[in-house]
Amino acid sequence: MTAEDFPNWFESRGFHAWAEGMAGLLRRKVIIADGHGHVLVEAGEGEGEGQRFPFHVNGIEAGHVEITPGDVAGSVESLVVNALLTLESLAEARNTVHDLVQTTAHQWRELSLLYRFAEWIAGDQDSGALAEHIAAQARRALKGKAAAMSYRFGEDIFGFATSGDDADELQDVVLWGAALESGAILSGLSELRDAGFSGRAPEGPLIVAPLRARGESFGALAVTSGTGELFEAEDLKLATLLAHQAGMAFANLELIEQVRDRERIQRELEMAGEIQSSILPPPRWSSDRFDLVGTCLPAQLVGGDAYLAIPLEDGLLAGVADVSGHGLSSALLMNAFASEVMALSMTSSDPARLLEITNKLICRRVGTIGLFVTVILARFQADGSVSIANAGHLPALALTPDGGLLTVETSGLPLGVMPDETYEEVRLEGKSYETIVTFSDGVTEARDPDGKMYGLRRLQDLLSEVGKTHRQSEEIFSAVLDDLTIFSSGEPRTDDLTLLVVRRKG
Repeated sequence: MTAEDFPNWFESRGFHAWAEGMAGLLRRKVIIADGHGHVLVEAGEGEGEGQRFPFHVNGIEAGHVEITPGDVAGSVESLVVNALLTLESLAEARNTVHDLVQTTAHQWRELSLLYRFAEWIAGDQDSGALAEHIAAQARRALKGKAAAMSYRFGEDIFGFATSGDDADELQDVVLWGAALESGAILSGLSELRDAGFSGRAPEGPLIVAPLRARGESFGALAVTSGTGELFEAEDLKLATLLAHQAGMAFANLELIEQVRDRERIQRELEMAGEIQSSILPPPRWSSDRFDLVGTCLPAQLVGGDAYLAIPLEDGLLAGVADVSGHGLSSALLMNAFASEVMALSMTSSDPARLLEITNKLICRRVGTIGLFVTVILARFQADGSVSIANAGHLPALALTPDGGLLTVETSGLPLGVMPDETYEEVRLEGKSYETIVTFSDGVTEARDPDGKMYGLRRLQDLLSEVGKTHRQSEEIFSAVLDDLTIFSSGEPRTDDLTLLVVRRKG
């Protein structure tokens, strides 16, 4: 009998001492055997078939003590029964120590493996390298012949990693195992079939454990037995721990990639915002006949609002545009619209005609995506007159030389709705106005902390009051923004805000 064959409860020195003590006391031969009848200890002299006394370890019969006939007559039963209590205590203590050593060894193996694993994945590893490392570690830790792993990266991208001989045969197994709720020890292909598996698999025992983390499956790990023997519960526990760590690693990789994507999108949006700002005209512009103050404040990094200020040989083309919706798609359409108007203004500066042409272009290009553009365009001429056309936008407000206020009513459908829409113009002579104020609905639909909107009426009342005492475009512009700030009381903007003030000089 080799040392590996001795039962867990057997402690050589203590049991020999006990047997020799009993043999000397009884002057008989004492034999201690395990539950299979294998003799573990013999002490003393004696022949013949002896009397057997079973003994128990942790409540389970573990072997027997045999006392052969001896020189001293009489019954030894009561003495042996009492002495067996000492033997059983010795066996139970040895069994407890053995279990503790085994448990400690298993825990050390698990902790050591998990520590090395955690140390390795702490680096910036890609999903393929991570999967290959896990498969190799699992095969070594479980002393397997082969290991394979399926792993999910992203919504529906699956990859595979293998380690050892014939590991490719496990690919169907790890795809199937990704749907399991917990790991399993399987005796072979027939038991896999009984569990609902229908693919290709190697013969022989194996372990399958899903890579689960945060309530999701990120794949599965499978290891085949290297000895041909069925895996034990401790092996399944270790495989499950590895699979759980792997699942957490892939979940974290996915989160890291999402963060990187958001950071990349954030950087791109910031760049788009900077580009969009650079496309806008200067916030202040002046000539011999006109001066202008404007701003465009997007609610997000990029916006769907813009103001236009295009100097002409005989005046100025100015206006405000607002694309429906928010974000990048609106900003892209607005940039396209502004570029088209700037290009077209080189051949025609008539506001109504510009709206008709750009409307056809927008309907042709983006008419199917549901976005549209509201625009108000004003052409200021050298004689001081102004022609205004409106495509579904808020009206222009005109301050008169005597301090009055005119609401310039003209409208048509927004650009991008009907390709054949025509637009009208309203003309104001130079003596009938002094300042034209145009704006987006980010002004009139600004809200206070109670949810009340600023409204067109409040803006009209403010301009009527301001126009009596303030003549400069900068003063009028600042008065509107200051009143909006007071009204909103720090309430964040939910829409882009654009304001443009153009004053006629002289």
